[in-house]
Amino acid sequence: MTKLLTTLRYTPKGSIKDSIYLYDMHVQRLIDGIDALSSSNSVDFKEEALINEVTRAINATEGTETPHRVSVQLDLVDLSINAAATRLTNMPDYAVNVVIDSEPTETNSQLLRYKTTDRDIYNDSKSRNNITYSTTHDGLFDVLMHNNQGFMTETTIANIFYKFQNDDNWYTTPASDGLLPGLMRQSLLDSGYCKERSLRLSELKQALKDENVILKASNALRGLFDIMIV
Repeated sequence: MTKLLTTLRYTPKGSIKDSIYLYDMHVQRLIDGIDALSSSNSVDFKEEALINEVTRAINATEGTETPHRVSVQLDLVDLSINAAATRLTNMPDYAVNVVIDSEPTETNSQLLRYKTTDRDIYNDSKSRNNITYSTTHDGLFDVLMHNNQGFMTETTIANIFYKFQNDDNWYTTPASDGLLPGLMRQSLLDSGYCKERSLRLSELKQALKDENVILKASNALRGLFDIMIV
């Protein structure tokens, strides 16, 4: 059964709320998902239950003094919460390798607008491109996906950002092109770091040929990081 999903970056800073990056946005993501996908009422969502479960998951590993990746799943029927924590490793200080998807992805599913455990389109893209999420110099970290209309969308775990050499602006692909609008992406839009702009696959390929584009990706777990198409 499909559940809501959100992935937290926990860095010890006192309380659980203060220690989770973009905490309020994570809570709102769960509430919005309940309103859209559940027959239950989001007023029955208990934030205290979320905090207690995240605390339990962190304590079950290396404790609250260590940075963690915390995966949270929320049942859409009874709104129960389950969390699992693992130690968080840092991204490297160099660009990680990505490839352009060998096939387009259908982006009309309502579930695509919400982060859930239904990850089939992402898993399919990951599988057909042999993605391992490796951050080594010769590994493949992720894949840049594109839709049936020829527009770039996202990677399997992050939103994408791009900048042309002759343009001072950073851009991110719009949600209307079919992607999961991530929390870090929204934070960067709110701060004025970037603007929404569609990017055609053909435009990206030409910019790569001309060496006229810089690429980054982001999610709420890893923040903003450099990527390089190989």
